[in-house]
Amino acid sequence: MRFIVVTFSKPPPEPVYCGFCTTALGKAYVRDLTTRIVYHSHFCLELHLAESQNCIEMSARRTC
Repeated sequence: MRFIVVTFSKPPPEPVYCGFCTTALGKAYVRDLTTRIVYHSHFCLELHLAESQNCIEMSARRTC
């Protein structure tokens, strides 16, 4: 997992929302480097990755 923590030097012109829980971001956020999706914390990033992995595994079981 590769990600960076970003802090705003000035607020963005429009609101930015978390890619997992859809809450508005505060002064800092986490950006996934591979997908460029932003999350309000590394916990949301980890939950999103775990949920995605679970969907992939369930899909693979259905096609086997």
